[in-house]
Amino acid sequence: MFNFKKEFLLGGSAFLAAFLVASTVMIFNRGKYVDFNFLKTDFSSTPTCSLSFNPTNIQTGQTSTIYWNFGGGYTTSTPTKLKCTLTNQSGTDVTGVPASGSKQTVPYTTAGTETCSIYFNNSSTPSCTSNTLTVSSGSTPTMTEASFFPSSISTGQTSYLKWNSTGTTSVKATCKADGKNMEGLVDIEAKANNTEFGYPNGYPVNYDDVKDYSQISCEFTPYNGSTAGTKKTADLTIVKSAPTCSLSFNPTNIKIGETSTISWNFGGGYTTSTPTKLKCTLTNQSGTDVTGVPASGSKQTVPYTTAGTETCYIYFNDSSTPSCTSNTLAVIGGSTPTPSPTPTSTPTPTPTPTSPINGACGSLNGTTLSSEPSSSDSRLCSSGNPSSISGSGPWYWTCNGTNGGTNASCSANKTSVSYSPTVTVIPTTTYTYSYTAKVAPASGPATNIALLLSISAVVTLGVWVALKKIKG
Repeated sequence: MFNFKKEFLLGGSAFLAAFLVASTVMIFNRGKYVDFNFLKTDFSSTPTCSLSFNPTNIQTGQTSTIYWNFGGGYTTSTPTKLKCTLTNQSGTDVTGVPASGSKQTVPYTTAGTETCSIYFNNSSTPSCTSNTLTVSSGSTPTMTEASFFPSSISTGQTSYLKWNSTGTTSVKATCKADGKNMEGLVDIEAKANNTEFGYPNGYPVNYDDVKDYSQISCEFTPYNGSTAGTKKTADLTIVKSAPTCSLSFNPTNIKIGETSTISWNFGGGYTTSTPTKLKCTLTNQSGTDVTGVPASGSKQTVPYTTAGTETCYIYFNDSSTPSCTSNTLAVIGGSTPTPSPTPTSTPTPTPTPTSPINGACGSLNGTTLSSEPSSSDSRLCSSGNPSSISGSGPWYWTCNGTNGGTNASCSANKTSVSYSPTVTVIPTTTYTYSYTAKVAPASGPATNIALLLSISAVVTLGVWVALKKIKG
């Protein structure tokens, strides 16, 4: 029922204060006196008490109040013991109990009848006995309601959590967000209903407090004493509106090696938990989902290394459709004029945009030359810049384009060696002539060499054949 020593008595030293009187009476009798000693005579009266329960009929899970009144020879030093039939059956001697008072029992968990008695001075006989407290089995604790109204909310809305129960001494509640316990909302004492908890219209749940979640579930367990009833759950769905965004570059015209700044602003149902992907046409073409992006901000790009146009897109929640598209950033390969921040009297002329120039072979391409041409020969290329000459005949070179133009490959052949015969007729004294082929080098006397073409015949003319080296 309750701890009699802790809840009912105040404690103190356990001893019985007796009023001891040592009295000597002298009676004179025939010149003599008689000495009567009355030692350790206790003139204190026996303690008295009354004890009662109110109310006298309760159910399990409920409490009663016990009242007492001590009199006679009772003092706060009198050893006092409370023993009951249903609870506190052994009892414990304590001191310091006020002469009168009352205490509420703890909730009874067992049905039956309870009668309590008071024992003073370690006596085995009770000085008083209470009336009878009847504890009957209570009804099964039941949750009659557990609900959110409305059961779903979106931006700017509030839902109200309501609960009610019957046959309960207490109700405990645990709330979870997306299946995980919410901090501070585990096994809290929720009273029998939301009105007793202090919220007659229901406990308010605002969208901004739960916008990072998709589902809130609160489970209520009714108790009658230590007996638990059937649990009931209230569910709240958080409807997230579609995230919105804007995205822009500034400046919108740069050259290779320069940077721009990209700025963004996210709204609607966006939270830092929203998966967010940035994809661009010139850089970061695949993109990666990330979370934790601030709702607004700006970042400087890295220096661009490739000329072209850049357009970027934002994708939320793994969608294949972009939620917003940036303006276009132009990245050009040539120099970008820097406008003067302070106008002057003489306007700055706008430079002519530089166009790509393709390399093209010159007039020496495809010709036959007797020697290697010079790399500075203007006939090597009709446009572009000539490279160095390679090869020993044929000779090769490249006409390199400028400003991103294409290159042209060129070549010239080397003069080949051939022989053309010359014929000299020399008369002889006979009509028999001999034909002998001799090779005459390009310079020096003609000599017989490996060709050694020897032809003998009887003819009327002698033929001198000289093969002369010619250049084709």
